Amino acid sequence: MIRQYTDSAMCLQCKGCCYFHSPAWAPRLLAPEKQQIGMEQMSGALIEDSGRLRCPFLQAASHRCRIYPARPLECALYPFLLSRRNDTLDLLAHRACAVVAETYDTAEFSLYAEYLETVLREPEILSVLQREYHLFVPYDDAELIAVRRDIFGAEQGARADGSISGRNE
Repeated sequence: MIRQYTDSAMCLQCKGCCYFHSPAWAPRLLAPEKQQIGMEQMSGALIEDSGRLRCPFLQAASHRCRIYPARPLECALYPFLLSRRNDTLDLLAHRACAVVAETYDTAEFSLYAEYLETVLREPEILSVLQREYHLFVPYDDAELIAVRRDIFGAEQGARADGSISGRNE
């Protein structure tokens, strides 16, 4: 389980995550998550809610996730995101998150970014990210802060199936 960057009380008050202006911002489900959750993709299951799209697992009244212990990687990462750029995955932070806006230039933010990079480069996680690289979208940088470019590191390349080869195979 990934250690959360933001305080859960702050998240529950903000109510900014789990709502999307476009299906492009909905979390991508990796193969192990699809099996665990029993769903092929989140974008098709989003619920229209006051002009925004809501995650089908979010209880709107309490703003609590019904699958929190088994939530997808992209949900666990938020307010950090993985963004596809050519043959790499970049780690970015969402400017819309008040905690990111307040802390992105602090040592706490830098330490957490290092922690995430270490977690994402663990062989078990890295191999899934490399295999399912094609699922990630190239987010618009206007809303994001670059945290770490190229989490795969050197010695990688794109394969015909859309996955990425890397030194940790």
